[in-house]
Amino acid sequence: MVGKLVFLKICGIALDIPASRQAIVAGLKSLAAARPDDLIYTICGGGEPVDMLRARFESDPDGVHREWLERSGEVASPVEAAHWLAIGIMDERASMMQMECRGVENLIFPPVTRLLREREGHLPRSWEVTSDSITYWLAVALACDPAFIAIFLLKDVDGALKTQPPRPGLPRRAHVVQGKLVRRILVHGGRPHPALPSYPFDEYLFGLVDEFRQPFHIVHWQHFDRVEGILEKAAMVRCTTVMPLA
Repeated sequence: MVGKLVFLKICGIALDIPASRQAIVAGLKSLAAARPDDLIYTICGGGEPVDMLRARFESDPDGVHREWLERSGEVASPVEAAHWLAIGIMDERASMMQMECRGVENLIFPPVTRLLREREGHLPRSWEVTSDSITYWLAVALACDPAFIAIFLLKDVDGALKTQPPRPGLPRRAHVVQGKLVRRILVHGGRPHPALPSYPFDEYLFGLVDEFRQPFHIVHWQHFDRVEGILEKAAMVRCTTVMPLA
């Protein structure tokens, strides 16, 4: 039986914490066992190491640029250098997770750097694009038939929340976890409806959804059962679905 191609982006913040990382490994193994006909592609968020890289870039872009040149010998602008260093961190984390999930044949940790280099030209090489958009774009690029893919962003929130606007100066990864869950966001002309003060994913995704017409789901990383529920088309799964306006 041919199953789905399931693409999971794993919350980088959760991977920073050993106990949370072990819970994610257990969740991945459980999902893979429950969905033996599916291929589960897992992309790891950069978490704190990428946040530290971003902070270094903001204070010393030339230093980040030199690091890239020393590592790769390739000519790139400072922002492109930071982009590839951040993706390298994602690949390093994926290699560690792959070791912890070894033996599970339908769990796949794709080489993000190589795949992006083979398919360059669509995503900007800048901080505008995070592992969220990278996961979405890889899903639509690798799938032969969009009817057989499912895309999930596993976050540290249940989904997009209708909250008060964030305070000025609030750190990029700080989430206000109280608020009413918005179960569906429709995208038209690259704009989301309803419009919210902030979103738990990078907003470059809205343009990708408008272009490729493929929905994605935001699910709390602690609830792999919700991923399975969505795949089984269960009703009233607690999540946010972002989808193109028909």
